[in-house]
Amino acid sequence: MEKQLHNLLINKNPDLEEIMKMCLDHQPFLNELVDNLTEKKETIRYNSVKILTRIAEERPEKIYPFWNVLKEQLYSINIYHILTAIILISRVIVADKDNNFNYIEDDYFNMINHKNVIPARYLILNIWRIGKARPEFISKIKDILFSLDRSHHKHIGLLKGDAILAFIELWDLMSEKDKAEVKSFVRKLTDSESPKTRKEARKFLEKYGG
Repeated sequence: MEKQLHNLLINKNPDLEEIMKMCLDHQPFLNELVDNLTEKKETIRYNSVKILTRIAEERPEKIYPFWNVLKEQLYSINIYHILTAIILISRVIVADKDNNFNYIEDDYFNMINHKNVIPARYLILNIWRIGKARPEFISKIKDILFSLDRSHHKHIGLLKGDAILAFIELWDLMSEKDKAEVKSFVRKLTDSESPKTRKEARKFLEKYGG
């Protein structure tokens, strides 16, 4: 089947908003975007991911029917596919009426231990969305982020700075016990080797108290 969006997506700076509207109104276009997740032309794949991410944020129910495709991306050996799965699953989970996430939660969260630091960082930057959609995972998310002390990755200080941002997003949903543990975690980061993390730790403690 001819790809009707090809000429639009091949551009380096397409009108993503307009293409998104087109795909929301026309199922074959949306199907094409999802098919493009394995597209070899990186510009097309990248633009398709950006549009799908926007749709997943605004209309997650539109992307949820493609859950199995997203799951396949998570188990790919291709780093870009894994990153796509991390991003889209974290946004589509709010529409996960069948609790499909429960079947992949361990593999999804285990991206914190991926041999490549990039999936680990993407997980940390997106993990709060899982907690907001499914608060029952918040304590588990806290423990996952605390596990960075045992990580094999370099630049752990930078990753912990990302963890602070995740805790901020989840703060209002956390128990008092979890909040106390997070504060203890963040206090130790005021001496982090990462200037960015030191800054985030100070801002956090100024806002939430040390």
